[in-house]
Formats: sequence, structure tokens, C-alpha cells
Amino acid sequence: MLKNKIFIIIMAIVLSLIVIYNIRFFSQRKRMKNLSPATKAAEETLNLVKPRPRIGKDSLPAKKEPLSPFWGRNPFLLSGEEKLGKSFFLTSPSEEKTPTIETPENKQKENEWSLTAILFSDTSSLAIINHEIVKEGDTLAGGKVKVIKIMPEKVILGKEKETFILQLGIIVPQETNLNEEEKK
Repeated sequence: MLKNKIFIIIMAIVLSLIVIYNIRFFSQRKRMKNLSPATKAAEETLNLVKPRPRIGKDSLPAKKEPLSPFWGRNPFLLSGEEKLGKSFFLTSPSEEKTPTIETPENKQKENEWSLTAILFSDTSSLAIINHEIVKEGDTLAGGKVKVIKIMPEKVILGKEKETFILQLGIIVPQETNLNEEEKK
């Protein structure tokens, strides 16, 4: 019961302070309207806190005008892209603007081994042979050839009793074996 009385007293004090503050605030506005312009200017200079002007929709420009691209094309678009509205559409570039690069075809024959890359580590090593990712113990060519060992610069393959060495960037025919290479 005592807590309720204290709460009511505190609320009454807060409400009375709010009413007193608002009476002073509104009476100053009425008093400012009745004063001469010189007195209003003097009182405004005495106020330390100046009211900020309110920015509303009326004070903002109606529509932002896009900046004209004086530098030419948009550097963030790929060639052949044009901005239409809010979405991007890919247009086919003309034949004469598209550079063409002629490269010799390096097609690998079916009867050749090609070691493209090696990822070597102490725990698990991987190699890319004929576009396949393999590790030690995996089989190639339909289970006929087994990856025996992967080293930092070469891979040893085994087929029955024969072994083959593949080195990076060298294409080896599938019939070549290790014993013939060592004799030569």
C-alpha cells in the first residue's frame, strides 16, 4: 500500500513539471508574436540553442537527375552489356569488335598419359592425370592402371608387373614402361 502511495506522489510531481514546462513554452511563443521585430531579433541572438530548419518533402528536389557519363561507357559493365531500366541484358557484340584468338589445338589422344598437376603433401597427395583427380591407390583406365606413388615432380603408375613414370607437362604413350626408359 505504501509503495502505491509513493508511486502516485512521484507521478503527480512529474505531471505537474510537464504542465509547468509546457505553459512556459507556449507562453513564450505568444509573447514572441506580440513583440516588435527588433526585440524578437535580440531575444533570438540571446538563445544559445537555435532551432534547426525542418527539411520536408517540399524542400527536396522532386527528382534526381542522373549524372551524364562524360567519360564514355560504364566501366562496370562487361562488353556487350547495356543497362536498360533497372535490369541488365546481355547483347551479342558485333563480330568486328570481338577479338579472336587462334590457339593450336592440344588435343590429347586416347592412348596417351598426361600429368597436368600435382598437389604434394606429407599426409595426402593428389595428381591430375588425363583430367582425373587421383590419389595413391586409385585406378585409371577402367581399373587396369594403378597409381603407385605420387612425388613432387612425378607420378609412378603400375600395370600388372610394369611401372610407368609420368612427369609434369610430358605426354607419354600408354605402352611405354619404366624398364625401357631406364635402359635408354
